[in-house]
Amino acid sequence: MSTEKVSHTVFDQDTQQIVRIFQKVYHVGHVERDQVKYVERYRSDIKWAGRLFKFLTLAKRDKQSPLGWRPTPLMLNILNEQSARKSKPSRKPLPVVDRLIVELLIDAVIGNESYKVHGSVLGLGFDFLQELGLMHENRQGETVATPLLIRLFALGYYNRQCDEIVKGKYPVFPPDQPRDELVFAPVVRPK
Repeated sequence: MSTEKVSHTVFDQDTQQIVRIFQKVYHVGHVERDQVKYVERYRSDIKWAGRLFKFLTLAKRDKQSPLGWRPTPLMLNILNEQSARKSKPSRKPLPVVDRLIVELLIDAVIGNESYKVHGSVLGLGFDFLQELGLMHENRQGETVATPLLIRLFALGYYNRQCDEIVKGKYPVFPPDQPRDELVFAPVVRPK
């Protein structure tokens, strides 16, 4: 947890709305009602939620924000439509793809840091997405993605892939080379 103190004056309406939802869906052993203390107490969880939301194009980094990130217009739109989208647990079996998307999302956000953290670091973010109706539980108690979350995951995945192409880190499989030997494409920049 950071030793920085959070000031009430930096909590704009969007931040207050997000923290209220965080407070509603996520606490460990102690319910912290003061928003400033909540952000201080759960700083690490909020950071990981921000990484999750950034991948899904729902947030962008902002060092001036007490959360370390700001919601995008897309997240604000979803927040404003939240009550209409609120999902209930499903009674019908869901395809394995819906569960797979959640696992792929965990892998995409945690990535190479999985050896340092456990999957539950995204608990706050997933609880938030569930509150917004972007995830829900099936009758087996598994958290699964809704069609909108699947589209957001695809957008985040393809955005990251485009970033890797620009940086020259996109793997290419030449026809004359076996697929188990990755070759990285050189970056060709127009003059």
